[in-house]
Amino acid sequence: MQTKRQRRRFGALGAAAAMSMGVIGCAPPAPSAPAIESFRIVAARKEAPATVAIAWSITGSLRGSSCAVDTDGDGNAERTFAPCPGSRRVWATWGEGQHDTRIDVTLADGSHLVASAQREILAQQDPSFDIDVVLDPSTPPQFRGAFESAAARWSSVIAAGVDDVSTTTGFLLFPWAVPFTGRIDDLRIDARVGPIDGEGTVLGQAVPIGWRDGGQPYWGIMQFDEADAQHELDAGAFEDIVLHEMAHVLGIGAWLVRGEVTDLLGDPRFTGAVASAAYQDLGGSGLVPLEDGGGLGTRWVHWRESLFGNELMTGYLNRGGTPMSTLTIGALADLGYGVDMAQAEPYSLPSAAARSTFGREFADVIDVGDAGEADLAR
Repeated sequence: MQTKRQRRRFGALGAAAAMSMGVIGCAPPAPSAPAIESFRIVAARKEAPATVAIAWSITGSLRGSSCAVDTDGDGNAERTFAPCPGSRRVWATWGEGQHDTRIDVTLADGSHLVASAQREILAQQDPSFDIDVVLDPSTPPQFRGAFESAAARWSSVIAAGVDDVSTTTGFLLFPWAVPFTGRIDDLRIDARVGPIDGEGTVLGQAVPIGWRDGGQPYWGIMQFDEADAQHELDAGAFEDIVLHEMAHVLGIGAWLVRGEVTDLLGDPRFTGAVASAAYQDLGGSGLVPLEDGGGLGTRWVHWRESLFGNELMTGYLNRGGTPMSTLTIGALADLGYGVDMAQAEPYSLPSAAARSTFGREFADVIDVGDAGEADLAR
């Protein structure tokens, strides 16, 4: 019996020794010294005002570190982080001229890592963005104000014009849209509120049709079912719906056809640099999550409802306010527009507790998909 106990003890000690030797033999290498792998400026626009993303990647351990980012080259840090994130994007809006940006990383031992980047921004060519909404004469007068309000709002957000386009418009699927020949400055929208299929099914359609080489639309269509539109007007939601759909005519959601969506069938995300910087400012990480549910008019072309809640450009228009955040305005910057980020409304990502209620609130929201049917979900 004693021999057996000794063998058991030996076996246990032998296993422990073997495990100990295994741990020693497989010990991870010492962490590498931190180094700035990349520090760069990402911009879709060359002219003022240009909202750019400043992006960096730092390898190695950053425990106990901090970093300061001078986004405009004035010698002062506009953004600071502690600890310094290994990968991050921040945004800045630049006027005409040569711009320098710099990151200064202070490591735990007091040493510094420094990197800089430069970009020249050209002079602004056109100080205003004009949206010409051409309403079909049959549109009832009570709906006209929503289109005027939405056009004025987006014209204040977009702080610079784009190139005029000489063209002829006309589209057989929308025979009520009067053909036009001439120059468009900057966006023409043919719009209508009229009969489609009665209350409760198709709310409407909004789609850009003509595109500039730079990626911004110059012509689009918006139409809404009169019965559904009246219901939403009575509920106080019609102006928000028109504002949302006009954003699609401006090109929001077109990132799918531009090849700017990753992981379509898994965790789809928008790759726009400025929008991603705005998302990270809100507390997110990585690229911007896109809607992964709903139909073709909703999936991939809106922000993810389960994360962003009542933000203007989710695929479901929640009652009680739909703030336009820096996320949405940043997406316009990624399309090459000159934007005014200060036009964003106060917004924060909903809490986990709030997000848990979204699925139960879908009975009181509207699926406002673009480039196709926007169905009422009541």
